[in-house]
Amino acid sequence: MPEFDGPTPVTPDGWISCSERMPAQDDWILIYSKHGEYMAGQVQGEYVELSDGTLSWLGNALYWMPLPEPPQEVNRG
Repeated sequence: MPEFDGPTPVTPDGWISCSERMPAQDDWILIYSKHGEYMAGQVQGEYVELSDGTLSWLGNALYWMPLPEPPQEVNRG
């Protein structure tokens, strides 16, 4: 098992601790908040713009992860 000198910002399941690293502007992310909520949206400064157009303050987020790319259509013809 490798040894680390400090905390690792990414957990084995892909979550990144906000205390270690914050997402970049315009990233599409999933966040887990200190209120136990999951939210997905695009980073806009100190906020995440959710699909309904509302803003959620990133200061309430404990962990985040990038959203995966959408599925590609498979041509079966």
